[in-house]
Amino acid sequence: MSGDKMPVSGDKKAKSGDKMPVSGDKTLISDVKNLTDIIMSYIEENGSITNSQAQVLLGLKTTRVREIQKDLTEKKVLDMKGTNKGTRYIKHGDEIDKSKEMG
Repeated sequence: MSGDKMPVSGDKKAKSGDKMPVSGDKTLISDVKNLTDIIMSYIEENGSITNSQAQVLLGLKTTRVREIQKDLTEKKVLDMKGTNKGTRYIKHGDEIDKSKEMG
C-alpha cells in the first residue's frame, strides 16, 4: 500500500489530522481551498468566470466544477449571473465589470 491512499477496512484507521476526502470524492479539503483561491484570483483579474473557463483553469470536468461553483454560491462567496451558457460567476456582492470581459 502506498502512503498516499486512504485506509480501507482492515488497514490502520485514519488519524484525526489526516486529510479526508470531501463528500466521498477524491478532492481533499485542502485542495478545495486551493481551487477556491485559484477561482477567486481569476475573478479578481477578469471580473467573472464561466464553467468552461473554470474547467480549463482547474483541469476538472464540468460536473466537479459545477459542484464547486454551487458550493461557493451557497456559501455566498460567489454570485451566479445569467442562465445556461451565459452563466458567469462573480465575487459575492459585485456586479459584472464589462471592462474586464474578454470578448
